[in-house]
Amino acid sequence: MRAAAPLFVVVALLAACPKEGGNAAPVESIGPTSQPASHDEKNENDQHHGEKTGQKIDREQVDGDGVVRRGAKLSDLTALTVAEVISKPDVDGKLVKLTGQVESVCQPMGCWMILAGDKPNERVRITSKAHDIFVPKSSAGRQATVEGEFKLKIVPQATAQHFEDERELKAGETRKAFTEDQKEYSVSVVGLELKPAA
Repeated sequence: MRAAAPLFVVVALLAACPKEGGNAAPVESIGPTSQPASHDEKNENDQHHGEKTGQKIDREQVDGDGVVRRGAKLSDLTALTVAEVISKPDVDGKLVKLTGQVESVCQPMGCWMILAGDKPNERVRITSKAHDIFVPKSSAGRQATVEGEFKLKIVPQATAQHFEDERELKAGETRKAFTEDQKEYSVSVVGLELKPAA
């Protein structure tokens, strides 16, 4: 019976340890905001949509002033337009502040959105590296300001199709079928603000 006590202590200590990724560095908060922290529902096999926590959240939450705020407070960096950021090869892998209109949003979870410029090829996908920033699914049309790491990526065909399948179609639009990998501009955000459409 004496041998069981040390085993119990080891099990108790292991149970008290935080799970991998559970102790993220704190981010400067912008006060009591509408920041959902994690998904409240998911398919257990779908790693794209984060960890199931059982915590009830409201991704559709908007602050009292009509602005959606998520993540860290935005800095004083000068915001670039979508056209400006994709025309600057020297910003790849660097922190940028970007502004543009939300064109589309992940409909199952609000875990990504597309900011559009004036031309058809001016598109930037907005996600969060830790998959912990979500926006209202009804955000299309809002004016976004985001801050994070800008990257030009090659997205595998299956992932590009997955993103396409999550997108809300406009009236008369049909879903694209991707047959090859896709080049995509993206920002992995640490903070964002979505203002109502003007």
